[in-house]
This record gives sequence, structure tokens and C-alpha cells, in this order.
Amino acid sequence: MDRLSPDLPQDKFRDYSSLQRERQKPSVPNEGILISKGFRSSSLLIGMTPTILLPASQAQRVIVQNNEAISNSYINKLVVENFSAPAMGWTIDNPISVKDFSYAHFFLSAFGITGNNWCFYLISPDLAGNWVDIQRIFHIVDSGLFSGNFYCYNKDMGIPDTIAFRWEHLALGSAIPGGASINFTLSYTLKGSTSRVLKPIFLGSNQNVNQTSGYPLYESQKEYFVLEEGAELWGISEQAAGISISIFHL
Repeated sequence: MDRLSPDLPQDKFRDYSSLQRERQKPSVPNEGILISKGFRSSSLLIGMTPTILLPASQAQRVIVQNNEAISNSYINKLVVENFSAPAMGWTIDNPISVKDFSYAHFFLSAFGITGNNWCFYLISPDLAGNWVDIQRIFHIVDSGLFSGNFYCYNKDMGIPDTIAFRWEHLALGSAIPGGASINFTLSYTLKGSTSRVLKPIFLGSNQNVNQTSGYPLYESQKEYFVLEEGAELWGISEQAAGISISIFHL
């Protein structure tokens, strides 16, 4: 092999052996998390007093998880069951409070149907207390079905605080007081409660962490943190009984 000329600048020739060693290491997918031999986990209870999660140390990589389960409040209720209904009626004697819910699912099982054009509506009282139609949720056009099961999803309950149901048999746009009948079971599920208690923890770099300026971590959420050498991680919650968290040291 020819020797390099001493006249050539030496910085043109660099040692790539370290780069080669890096290439020989097993690759880590972009979506994966590199775990070292020192992987371990720990648990803490975070109350309303600032608590240190990770004291100052060398650089650290951790995952912090809020262990509180998400509480999806909902209500299932039967309005009427196997009800032999007249050609027109309503359920205003048993109103439903929906002010704390965002979504509704309605279920109708009808049988023994005579007469075409049965309509079911959601109704709500106005400021004067008069019940008015706000939405048609079921329309049975053909009595030839004789029976059937129907479902309606109301994605946005809007502004009503209270609802009830109304039904009527229609012919040529007019209610017929007799000569038609229907039997049905009516039920509903309300979901998306707006009144559920949130249970976040709040993270910061020192003991001055608080519920206003801290980094929030809500129920069942987890976050990946890289702490510089000498950095600390503190936490606080809004629950006197405390919130359980897990720390995974990578």
C-alpha cells in the first residue's frame, strides 16, 4: 500500500471506525423506545402537596403514567316496556334530565303495528313550560313490517335540559285518534357526561409546581421525558386522597 504524502492535509482523512461500530448496532424503529439494561419501574401517590418524582441525577429517560382510569359516566334507562299505545301520546309525566350529557342513543322495539306513518319525537319544554317538538327520531312508514327494531344516535344534545318522548299516528298529515295501534318498548342511553371529575397530575421541574402552571397528565395518559443531568421532576394533583402514578426508568 502506498504511504500518504506528508504534504496532504491530515484533516482530510478521518477515523470512521466509530461510525462503523454504530452501523453494526441493532436498529431501533422510529416508533419504538430504546430500553437499557437498567430498565425498572416505580409507583408513587401524588397528593395536593408538591412531591418529588425524580431527584437530581445523571441524565434520565423515563415514562410517567397517570394510573387513574377514565370514568365514562353514562345512564341506561327503560322508558316503557311492551306498552300498548294509543294513536297519540307522550311521556311528559316522566321527563329525562340531559343537562349533564352530550350524546344520546335511543332504541325502539315495535310490534303489533296497525296503520302507516308512526312518528316518534323528542320534546322539550320552552321557557313558559310548554312542551314542543325538537326532533323526530323514528318514522315507521309501512305497517306491513308489523314489527321492527330501530335505533337513533343523537350526537349533540344541544341546549335542552329536559326531554321527553311523543308519538303519533299520521295519515295525510293529520293525527287519527282511533283505528290504529302500536306496541313498543322504548329505552335510551346517555353518554359523554360533562360533570365527571377530572383527575390530572401536574408536573414541573421544582417544588414550586402547582395546578395552574404545571404540565397536565390526565387519566390513563402517559408521557415520555428526557431529563438533563441535574434536572428534577416534581408533581402535584388536585386530589387529597392522592393519584397513583407509575414511572418507567428506561
